[in-house]
Order: sequence, then structure tokens, then C-alpha cells
Amino acid sequence: MTTRPPRIGQGVRWGLCLAVLLLSPGIRAQVTRPIILPEGVGELSVDLEVGLNRGQEGRLVGLSSGLAQDRQPGLSVSYGLARGIEGGLFVPYVNLDLGKDLVESYNLAMGGWPLQRDTRTRNHFGPVGVFAGFRLAPWVAVEVAALVPIEQLRANRVAIRGSLPIRYALLPGRLAIRFRPDLVLGFGRSDKNQGASVQASFFVDAGILYQPIAALWLDLGIGYGRMIQPSPSSVLREWPGDPNPPARGVLPLSLVIGYCITPSVDLFGGFSLSNLVAPSGAADARNLNLGVNYRF
Repeated sequence: MTTRPPRIGQGVRWGLCLAVLLLSPGIRAQVTRPIILPEGVGELSVDLEVGLNRGQEGRLVGLSSGLAQDRQPGLSVSYGLARGIEGGLFVPYVNLDLGKDLVESYNLAMGGWPLQRDTRTRNHFGPVGVFAGFRLAPWVAVEVAALVPIEQLRANRVAIRGSLPIRYALLPGRLAIRFRPDLVLGFGRSDKNQGASVQASFFVDAGILYQPIAALWLDLGIGYGRMIQPSPSSVLREWPGDPNPPARGVLPLSLVIGYCITPSVDLFGGFSLSNLVAPSGAADARNLNLGVNYRF
């Protein structure tokens, strides 16, 4: 009489498959991925932002991002052009009534988007960005981006953004810190840009990236930005509400959880307090972000 081996239950089989996926050596830890895409490798990303502000709960804002660390929001593509050099473009799109959602209007103003944008419509394209990144060392790069508005081109500014992205692994494969300062110079008609033909703003963010296993990571970050020229009070003179809010800048806080489904596909979700110093309070400046990255 032969004894049949015990059957493995379905739950056990799924558990083994999951363990193989999580421990697969083909999935590179997020904290050790190159700061610039390797030559010949591309990445396509899509961001979805869901509003959680008072009266806007669960509303799809659009192809955008409220995450402090996301510099290519919306639909973006990048490609490794040569060793240590990558290029790409991105297009954000939001579905906002700037005359009613004062928190988002304030955030956009302090981020450098003039409030001259047509507040009579809910649909707004952000500036199209074309960027190039250059690796200086395995942990630091330089990025330059041109931001070109496609909505009310003459009213909005054409801008150049210079950035210094830094990501340094404290524990390779497990823990890293990141830091990125941006300086944005914009050029436009002074009568449509708060009286200034040249605008300047800055943004900086920092965060901690933790990877408990190769396929799962958590990213906690905070940032701060504001206009330099013209003064923030001048930026808000077109504020759609009354009275005008204090010009304290933008202070976002975000938490992201990401998961590598395969070596080519990442899914991530994030919660953001998009401005801790928003005029209506931090509790009314929150959003949910969902996204996918596909490398090819």
C-alpha cells in the first residue's frame, strides 16, 4: 500500500508564491536603485490624486500628485539616454475650481502658478515639463527642467527649474535618506504675473526611505517652498477669497507605501497633508495619491 504525500493547501501555495516573489533576487531594493536611469532603460509613470479636503472628499483631482517628493507629477516618461544621463517629460492635469477650493489655490500660488489661470473652469493643465538629469556620483545628480504652460500661454510664465537630487544609502538595501533643493526662475508678462517679469521660487524636501524587504518600501518626507520674487504678499493679491491669507508658503508632509510587483512594475499609494500652514488649517489640506511605475 502506497502512501500519498499530503496535499498542500491553497493558502499554503499562495503563501509560498508570495514568499518567492518577495525574496526574488531580481527585484532590486528601492534604496539601491540608481539615481539616474541606466542607459537604454525607460520608465513610464502615472499619478492619480484624490482630494480629501472639506467638501471634496473622494473627488478625483486628476493626473497630479500632492506628494512632496514627486517632481514629475501626472503622466511622465523618462529614459536613460547615455551612461549617467537621462531625459524625459511630464504633463500634469487637475480638475479644480480655483475660485472655490481655496486651499489648492493657495498651494498653487505659493508654488509659483499665477492665479491668473481661468477660475471659471474646473479643468487645468499644469505646465508641461521637459527635463534632463546628470549623475555626478552614485548618490547625487543634477537635474534641469523647462516648464512650459499650455493653458493661457501668454498669461502664465515659462520657467526653468534647477535641482540637486540626493539619495544616500545608510544601510544598503534597507535604509536611505534623500534630500532635494529646487530653484525655479520664471519669465512672463509682468501685467499677468503679479507685476514681475521675472519670478523666483524655491522648494526643498527631505525624507527617509525604509525597505523592510526587497519588494516593499516606505517613504516619509516633508518639504517647504515659497515665492522669493515677487514677494508672497504680491503673489496673493489675486487671491479669490476675502480676506487674503498670510503668505507663509507651502509645507507638505507625506507618507508613501510602495510595492514591487515584478522587477518592472511598482505600485504605490501615499497620503499627504499638502500644506501644514494652509490658511484653512492642515486638516483641510489633505489628499490621497495612487500610482504605478513601469520600467521598460
